[in-house]
Amino acid sequence: SIQSMNGIMTFKEVQNLIVKKGQQKDDYDVSVTVLFTENESMGQVAYPYQLTITKDADRWFVKQINHH
Repeated sequence: SIQSMNGIMTFKEVQNLIVKKGQQKDDYDVSVTVLFTENESMGQVAYPYQLTITKDADRWFVKQINHH
């Protein structure tokens, strides 16, 4: 089983958001850093992510997400 971060870490904020036009129509490449706080030590951990998102009608969908 996969242990979640629930109770271990708390989301703090999104930083360094960069959005660029993707290779396909209606696609966008998103680079972002997500900051979490470790609940016991209060230490902060930054996780960088790369996403490909697309717009379909009035809704946005994540096509791909990668943690670097």
